[in-house]
Amino acid sequence: MRAQPSIPIAVAIVLCGCSREEPAAPAPADKAPSPSVAVAADAPAAPAPIDAAVEAPGDDDTNTIRITVSKKRPAGSGVARRCALGGDPIVGDCVGGGSGLAFDRGGTLYVVAGGEVRRYKRATGAEECRFDAAGAAVPLPAETQRRQPIDKGPVFMRSGGPAWHLSPGAGGAVLAVDYLGGTFRVDRGKSEPVCADVFGYESVASVGGALYVVRRGLERLTPGVKCTAASAKLDDKARGNAFGVRDKLHVAGRGASGVLRWDGTRSAPIAEGARICSVVAIVPCGDKGDKGAKGAKGACVVDNNCAQVVQVGAHGGVVRKLASDAMFDRRPYTIESAAAHAEDLFLLARHKAGDACEAAVYQLPAALFAD
Repeated sequence: MRAQPSIPIAVAIVLCGCSREEPAAPAPADKAPSPSVAVAADAPAAPAPIDAAVEAPGDDDTNTIRITVSKKRPAGSGVARRCALGGDPIVGDCVGGGSGLAFDRGGTLYVVAGGEVRRYKRATGAEECRFDAAGAAVPLPAETQRRQPIDKGPVFMRSGGPAWHLSPGAGGAVLAVDYLGGTFRVDRGKSEPVCADVFGYESVASVGGALYVVRRGLERLTPGVKCTAASAKLDDKARGNAFGVRDKLHVAGRGASGVLRWDGTRSAPIAEGARICSVVAIVPCGDKGDKGAKGAKGACVVDNNCAQVVQVGAHGGVVRKLASDAMFDRRPYTIESAAAHAEDLFLLARHKAGDACEAAVYQLPAALFAD
């Protein structure tokens, strides 16, 4: 879950403690555990072991709790492949700070690393997933102080310093967005202002050559010498973050309020029936299969709190779900962002090591989303 809640002061701040920490490795034992252990109901309850499932009492075991211990998963069984990143590891606080992942038109990978964006190129001819450092890092703008009148609408505020995220822009541009800093383009070797005058949003959706954000409902940005924002006249009560996928506008509400997709001026929910907890990215996926496949020309909804990827087809229905246990050999502390490139899906995650966390990039091959 992204830290540093940044919301208008006019609404209540909701504290959400749903992030899932990586489980500690089980202690070595002299012999394999028994398949099941019966525990009397009135005895002191012992903590359930990792990967244990607590079964409901049946007719023949009243007043007992049966704990079943599953086998340890073999290494390499996760479908997500961790990619090696050249240069120094990206290490920072587990809570707070920015995080972002994006590709430009030429296939350069951009990853937020504190106050800069690092650039990488995919290593050619390598069997493993590896990205080598490509050029100097792009510095991000310093923290911006925003003076705001308290009697003219919402006051936008956040705890902590800048927390930059990345969004894909038109024509392969890469946009860096900070709640109080605004929007900058970073794929031309420096941070160039796109809309530094309007703030109070955490993502930008590039759709049909226009930029959309969720601020006071859905708004459309008009870049220029002085950037402005006005109602998009689509949904003035929208909440959450905006994403642009296949030139269609998507909005994912905070919490489990669902995902909406716009077709012109009309919206409809997608991924109905799936339990979605906290969306951090919506990206294209499903292009590997036949044109008539269920997932073709669809999207993948990346969920941090429920630790999953939900694939939806062009029709908006759920095609498949990939849970964390199926994707990762070692469950990450958080899933931060995602980006699509060459039909593959890439995830940005954080792994905890002591009091710090290291960023990790994972590849989900396109074949996983083909029917």
